[in-house]
Amino acid sequence: MKSPTIFITIIVSFSLSLFVKAQSNTKQIDKLIEISDSLLYSSLDNTDLYKKAEEIYKMSKASGYSRGELYGVYFLAANASYTNNKEDMIKYSFLAENLAKEQNNYYLLASTMLLKGMIYKDAELYDKAIDYANQGLEVCDKIKENDKRQFIKGKLLVLKAVCTSYSGVGERELLKLNLEAMRELKKAGKPFNFGYNYINIAHSYKELNRLDSAKYYFVKARTFAKRLFTLGIIYSNLTEIALKQNQYSKALEYNEKALDYLTKSREKDYYIISENYKNSIKIYDKLGNTEKVQESEALYKENRERMVDDNKIFKKSLLVQLLNKAEQAQEARQAEAQKKTKITLISISILIIITIIFVFYYRKQKRANRQNSELIENKEEKLSKLESKVNDAFAEVLELAKSDDPGFIPRFKEVYPEFYEKLTSKYPNLTIGQIRFCCMLRLNFSTKEIAHYHHLTIKGVQTRKNRLRKQLQISTDTDLNKWMLEIDQP
Repeated sequence: MKSPTIFITIIVSFSLSLFVKAQSNTKQIDKLIEISDSLLYSSLDNTDLYKKAEEIYKMSKASGYSRGELYGVYFLAANASYTNNKEDMIKYSFLAENLAKEQNNYYLLASTMLLKGMIYKDAELYDKAIDYANQGLEVCDKIKENDKRQFIKGKLLVLKAVCTSYSGVGERELLKLNLEAMRELKKAGKPFNFGYNYINIAHSYKELNRLDSAKYYFVKARTFAKRLFTLGIIYSNLTEIALKQNQYSKALEYNEKALDYLTKSREKDYYIISENYKNSIKIYDKLGNTEKVQESEALYKENRERMVDDNKIFKKSLLVQLLNKAEQAQEARQAEAQKKTKITLISISILIIITIIFVFYYRKQKRANRQNSELIENKEEKLSKLESKVNDAFAEVLELAKSDDPGFIPRFKEVYPEFYEKLTSKYPNLTIGQIRFCCMLRLNFSTKEIAHYHHLTIKGVQTRKNRLRKQLQISTDTDLNKWMLEIDQP
């Protein structure tokens, strides 16, 4: 009698030790998340953040801690954005979005939409970037913590304003968006992000020719700016304002600082650098320094040549390719998830049907007097379920046809096997495109609908119908849709 007791004790002790270890790991991961969250906004050196993000992700993956896995991936995506590693930024932001949706973590979902919007902005796909900004703003309404909601909302509004500026919208509308973004950021109390938005506000004032207001906000932006590239942009704009105000000595001072920051920055933008040398030419020309004008002209030409060598168009096309690949992978993951859900639902349905049958026969034996009535009720229930499944299958096939999905024909064959068999056996020379067209007619799609879903003209669809009539030897006065409906009738 003692052996089973000892065995049970060992099993319970082992289970408890695993539970305690898992709890300990969870607390350790949560502590790392807290540290990483503070690192995310505290410093330009993200080496520590990257190490901790990797540690969080690996520990969480090993222990099955979904919250930690999400945060680890998000921190990796955020770190990639700071280090301008576009490939990792795409990889981790797409993954973080999926995990955030699964866990209903609205703050990180809005944050990953911000990161994805930034990627699409860099790829110059501004409409897509604005779409992600708008989706993120909708998600913000579900974030309960005020400071987090206000912070991410402010950042999303900044992104939306930047991308909207490329659509030809007026500067007053942009200024309104940026001022709204600043109000949200100030409510959140995170001044580290003020600098970039002050630049946007200042730029709008500059375009509206309100130079004093523009200068005021560029100077404010300078207070918060830490990156050399950002400081270079600020001083470049201050140079242009000084030139417009005919303050050539001040313009020279600003321009030299801009060039110093831009040439030292890791983010080399030869177009902006060359524009600063163009300003140098203007300034030295006004100051009457011919030697410096010639020197600036040479440097301007040199950086314009570097700009061509830098080949931003090529880099942008690579980024677009990476995004397309990531989108396809995400669609595949979603399709796989839907497939698993479908299999689960089918399994549950089968289990329910088996249970119903078992109950039916059990009650048949126990209650002979009620056998007939129960049999009728169960048959009606089964017919109802089958009818529902047929309706679901029809709706599914319709959606596959509308989206021109490759799975349309295989699924159609499963739902309408008699039609497919009769059509292909009677007319073996039909191409796969013609078979697909026949299947859509069998589903009673109109000419207009086929044209819409397959991006064809109505005339093009009618031409296909005429060709099909000739091949199937169907008279012109016969309704093709009706003919297809009747082909599998007994």
